Amino acid sequence: MGIGFAIMGMGTHMVTFFLGLDSYISTQLYFLFLLLAIYFGMRGFKRSRTDAGFKAMFRSGMQGGAIFTLLVTAFTYVYYQWLNPEYFLHRIESRVAEASQLGYSEDQIEKVRSTAMFIFSAGVDSTVNLIMFMLMTVLYSVTIAILFRRLPMLWER
Repeated sequence: MGIGFAIMGMGTHMVTFFLGLDSYISTQLYFLFLLLAIYFGMRGFKRSRTDAGFKAMFRSGMQGGAIFTLLVTAFTYVYYQWLNPEYFLHRIESRVAEASQLGYSEDQIEKVRSTAMFIFSAGVDSTVNLIMFMLMTVLYSVTIAILFRRLPMLWER
């Protein structure tokens, strides 16, 4: 399940890029696709093993979410490193321009630039995405496992 929803998420990200839409749209869709990957993965697992406990259901949710997370993180790195490197360059230059407008000295502006170049990079962004998507995977897996235990109608149909 994780692979299919990751592909859909990456596809919507590319569509928003090519149409010039705000990347906020694709980010929100990533959250939805992660939730769906975990839900349908856990639902399929629970249907095949109706006696599965919380721990087994949590693990099955984590598997789908981890696959999704790894694929989306790798895609994010490739996207910002090679497909749209201007995204971070624009953000760096806006920080430097803001520092100039605030009257920073040349030395301070250079520090702002070097800090921004570190923070606004494909590697750092991908690492933050990996951590945040894994945290969301844990949260979603726990929530869905609890809901499946409390509301069997979510997986029985």
